[in-house]
Amino acid sequence: PTQDAEGNWYFPVHWEQDDEIAVYCPQASQPASQLVNYKITPDSKNPATSSAVTKIGDGAGLQWGSSDEHRFYGFYPASAVTGKETDGRIEANIPVEQKVVRWESTTATDGTITYNGVPDTNLAYMFAYTSVKKSELVNNPNIPLKFRPLVTILEIIVNGPAENSSPIQVSNINVTGVSGNVALAGNFECLISDQSGTCTPLEDGTVTNRISISCYDNDKKEFITLKHGDKINVKAFIIPNEVSIGTRQISITVSTVNGGAKTKTLQTDEIVAQKVNRVSLPALTSGGTNYWLSNLDPNIYLSELSLPGSKMSFSTTGNDGTEKFQTQSLETQFMDGVRAFVVQTKTNTTYDKRNNVTDATVNEKYTGSTLESILSKLKTLLDEAQSKNK
Repeated sequence: PTQDAEGNWYFPVHWEQDDEIAVYCPQASQPASQLVNYKITPDSKNPATSSAVTKIGDGAGLQWGSSDEHRFYGFYPASAVTGKETDGRIEANIPVEQKVVRWESTTATDGTITYNGVPDTNLAYMFAYTSVKKSELVNNPNIPLKFRPLVTILEIIVNGPAENSSPIQVSNINVTGVSGNVALAGNFECLISDQSGTCTPLEDGTVTNRISISCYDNDKKEFITLKHGDKINVKAFIIPNEVSIGTRQISITVSTVNGGAKTKTLQTDEIVAQKVNRVSLPALTSGGTNYWLSNLDPNIYLSELSLPGSKMSFSTTGNDGTEKFQTQSLETQFMDGVRAFVVQTKTNTTYDKRNNVTDATVNEKYTGSTLESILSKLKTLLDEAQSKNK
């Protein structure tokens, strides 16, 4: 990041050759749409500025109109502008699935690798606004358009497993709004005319609270594998809400191949709109699904969990009139990740399922065990799991 003359920190924007911007001027006399696309040629000494701006396509560029004051609205990329803009209101879209264009890796002196997912910069929306008066211009000078970031960016850093742990393959990174009305992706409208770039999600059924980034390397035809000390760095683009996203409203989940997921609920005071917000996740945990709870953020809300459970958890035998609900033993269910157990030792009924007799009283044992023995067995499993994780 760079600090400007006013003391504000920002990430400078560097133009690339043939980047395209759309410029709209409602006071222009030509063309009829008052919207023209231009191609950027970066300055070789300072790529944050342009050395030339060239109109794209045939027809007239923006021409002065009769009004003294002219307002110019710029938007990047030009491909996101539909031509339906009025008075600086521009509609755009943030997709749910955000693909990594390519993976670039850098190796440190200690051999650890950082895998940088190069994002689709067409989602790095920027806007610019300026107002000029023809009467104050001399010798037809250039119209300055200073572009500013529009979208909110999460720079997510995934840290590899702890020392002496097995390498982990990362399949996916999901960003989810877990509380409040958090709009992360979908169609939105941007108001540029007041220079704030205020964005409002559209109520058209496209807005969602989820963003997903795949960690599959198309060149190598495999998922990114992290060993101890390795990192993944990806960027997620988010609709910039009018109000900053507050504490504990967003969680980030890292899914692994043949393993548990790691979830972190952000604890920052807020995610600042139209800025780059850096988030570093705790080290991933090796192992399968049996100890998935240890991979969760310890401060996660119970309402954020979907506990895997089993019905009539202890009814596994089906002998002596017992109805069999589970094919796996209690021990196997626990090792498979089940953490919600239904304990029902027996029930009295006047319906005999075996003989379809409705007037016989049958004592159906669902476990063949007492409640005391069941809870004792469950406690033993929990104690064993705790000792393995010490």
